[in-house]
Amino acid sequence: VETRWLYEYDSGAWLLPTQIAVTWLDSRFMETFLSTNPEWGQGVIQAGDPLPYVPSWIASLRAGVLRGRWSWQWQGQYTSAQWDSSVNTGNRLFVPHYTVWDTWVQWRPTKAHTLSLRVDNVLGSDYLVSYRPFGARPGKPQMWQLSWAWMF
Repeated sequence: VETRWLYEYDSGAWLLPTQIAVTWLDSRFMETFLSTNPEWGQGVIQAGDPLPYVPSWIASLRAGVLRGRWSWQWQGQYTSAQWDSSVNTGNRLFVPHYTVWDTWVQWRPTKAHTLSLRVDNVLGSDYLVSYRPFGARPGKPQMWQLSWAWMF
């Protein structure tokens, strides 16, 4: 189930766009069977066991300020906890929930040119996204990107 709410407040001089999106997933196996798939886990998967790496909840909030040739926006995304394997042999690992915040600013000096600065993972959060392949995998580190674009 997914829902999204969008709203733009226009004061005349300022435009304030806002978006909220929420996704709920219920992903479970319907039957019991023997799995030889290393991605699901090898062994008996019971009816009701979760699909690995499928969170139950994903939610995002996005907001911005636009005025003339300038815009500034930010976004936060929450991902709920998830399992690394469907097979529960006592060594199934849990990937904890995490939230990541990003921001970007743009300036359009002309209709054909755009200067942008984007910062992903603004808070420099350390978070785990996977245990496969080959052990714990971190999420994206803080990243800065400066770009100049023009259209011909």
